[in-house]
Amino acid sequence: MLAFCVDGAEASGGLGRRKVLIISYKKTARAVGVLFIVATVAGAASAAVLGSILEADGLLIDVAANEARVLVAVFLDLVLVGAVVAIPVVMFPILRKHTEGVARGYFAARMVEGMIIMAGALALLTLVTVSQESADLGGGSSVFGATGTFLLAVREWTDLIGTQLVFGVTALILNLSMFRSLLVPRFISIWGLIGASLAVVSSLSSMFLGLDPFSATSVALFLPIAIQEMFMAGWFIVKGFDLSAVGAESA
Repeated sequence: MLAFCVDGAEASGGLGRRKVLIISYKKTARAVGVLFIVATVAGAASAAVLGSILEADGLLIDVAANEARVLVAVFLDLVLVGAVVAIPVVMFPILRKHTEGVARGYFAARMVEGMIIMAGALALLTLVTVSQESADLGGGSSVFGATGTFLLAVREWTDLIGTQLVFGVTALILNLSMFRSLLVPRFISIWGLIGASLAVVSSLSSMFLGLDPFSATSVALFLPIAIQEMFMAGWFIVKGFDLSAVGAESA
């Protein structure tokens, strides 16, 4: 009788631990889904707010005239950085239980991505300061023009490397982890692996072959991973991680 009670208590305790684990996985999945959406919205909103300000011939004049818009874009970039850095922090405890090496790689890659985007935000913020100084002095100094051109180049390269190339690499790593762990259905991770590969190809083509990052070809190459990431974010929020994978890990 005592043995029966002990076995029953152990079974009840095991079920309780699994229930807690499942609830934890669901909360984590929802948080990750929301962070993916926040990152995407913040990045897109930043580009939309900037519009063509950085493309004008009179760069410093336009930046000075649209200072509020540029500062809003910087704020949105910081929101993007926060989401990018938070995603691997939230996911790491779960990913490492299934594919620890890949989880560490994903964590490191997203930290690098966040730092690069932060550098771009700081370049944009510095560009505001330079434009103000140039306006105060009548804009006659060639030093301001050269400095503005340099900061614009930094901004463009951080966009290309951070939000495109490194983003594609992080998407590859995450979807590889999803594929191995079966935390989401295989079709989602395969879709992500293909889409992320196309994104990396697009980024490298822009860096070394002169492909315009905003051309129709680049957009077409990035579209699959963009759609997949939003689909996966929705899946995380609505469905969560695959509970069979949770059960296998807790067994």
